[in-house]
Amino acid sequence: MYCQNCGSKNTDDAFYCENCGEKLEVQDSPFWNANEPVVKKPVSKSVLIIAVELVCIGFLIYGMISGSKKLFSAEHEAENFFVYMQNGDFLKAYEKLDVAESDFICAELFQKVQANADSQVIGNYQIKSNDQMNMLPQANALSKEVTIQFQSEGNSYEYPITLNKQLEKKYVLFDDWKVDAGKFICKEYMIYVPKGAKVVLDDIRLHDPYRITEQMAESQSDSPMDIYQIPEIFCGSHTITVSMKDMESVKQTIKITNIDQEYRLNTMHMKKEAAKGLLQAAGKNMESIYNAALCGQDFQKIASIFTSNQEMLLQIKEDYEYLVSNLQAGDTKPYSIQFYNINASVSSDDSSSLHLSFAYDLAYTYKDWWSGEIQKDVYSGNEELTFAFRKEKGTWVQGNLGCESLYY
Repeated sequence: MYCQNCGSKNTDDAFYCENCGEKLEVQDSPFWNANEPVVKKPVSKSVLIIAVELVCIGFLIYGMISGSKKLFSAEHEAENFFVYMQNGDFLKAYEKLDVAESDFICAELFQKVQANADSQVIGNYQIKSNDQMNMLPQANALSKEVTIQFQSEGNSYEYPITLNKQLEKKYVLFDDWKVDAGKFICKEYMIYVPKGAKVVLDDIRLHDPYRITEQMAESQSDSPMDIYQIPEIFCGSHTITVSMKDMESVKQTIKITNIDQEYRLNTMHMKKEAAKGLLQAAGKNMESIYNAALCGQDFQKIASIFTSNQEMLLQIKEDYEYLVSNLQAGDTKPYSIQFYNINASVSSDDSSSLHLSFAYDLAYTYKDWWSGEIQKDVYSGNEELTFAFRKEKGTWVQGNLGCESLYY
C-alpha cells in the first residue's frame, strides 16, 4: 500500500504511513483509474477576498492616475497660475513660470514688480484651451495656448497663457507644464549713464559682466557714456540709483516694458563744493591759455590741462594754433592781458560745462600810421566763454579750448 500523502510504500495491513504518519486509505488497485472523476478542492474564502481586493486596487490606481493627469494638465496649471496672480500670491505664481534664474529674474523681484502693477477685480471666469500644440523654437519641446475668459466690472476680457511642456516628466508619470514667461520679461534692457558713474538697479550693483565694451557698443573711446545691458529683467516698476563723485546722486523709479527698452541719463548735476573748485580751475586755465598764446608758446606748454583723448586733443591743438595766429597777425601785437571781475556759473543743461564772464585789459602795440613809430595802448572789454570738462581716471580735465580771439 502506498501513502496518498508522501508516496512511501507501507505494508498492506498498515493504518498509518510509516514515513509521514498520514492515515492510509485502502485502495482496490495501486493504479490510478482514468475513468474515476477528479475531485477539485474548493477555493478558500481568503483567496477570493485577496483577489477582489487586488482588482479593486487596480481600478483605484487607474482612476487615481487618470484623475491626476487632469491635475497636471496644461489647463489646470494655467488656471492655478491665473488664480495665484489674481489673489496676489505672486511667489506661488512665480513657481509656475518657465524661467532661468539670474540677478534680475528671481521670485523676490517678480513679487515686487507685480505688487506695483495695476490689477482688476475678477468675477466669473472659464478656461478655453487650444488643443493644437506648437514646437518651441530652439528646443525639442511643445507649447500649448490656454485662454482664461473672465468678467470684470461688467466687461469681458481674455487672459492668454502659453505653457511649455518640460522635457522631464513629473513624478515619472505626469506631464510637467510651465507658464511661458515671455510677456513678463524684457530682454536686452540698455542703460546709458555718464562715464564713471556707479549704477544700482533694484539694490543690485551693475558690474563688469553687464557693461558693454566700446567695441561691442561700436562707440569711440571718447564716448561720455557707460553702457550696460541686462540680458533679462521683469517688466514693471524698478528703482535705479546713479551716483558719481562730485555729482548729485540720481534716484528714479523707471517703468520697464517690452517697448521701452532703455534708460538714458545724459547729465548729472555737480555738487556745490565740486562746482566751486572746478570754476576756479576754469578761470586759472583761461589765464594760462591766453598768456601762452600771447607769447606764441607751443601747445605742449599747456597740453597737461586738457583731456588725454587723442581725437579731442588734436582738435584743441588746432583751435589753439588758430588763436595764436590771430593774435600775431597784423600790425597790432597784443603782449599782455589782465582779467578781473571773473564770474562763473554751471550750465543748467550740463553741469560739466562752465560759463565764464569777465572783464579784461589787453595791452598791445601798434605802428602809428603818421609817424611810423611803435605805440602802446590798452583796450578794456568784456567777454563770455564756455569751458567743457570731463572726468578721466577720477580727475577733471578740460575737453575744449574754450578761449577765443578777444576784441581789441
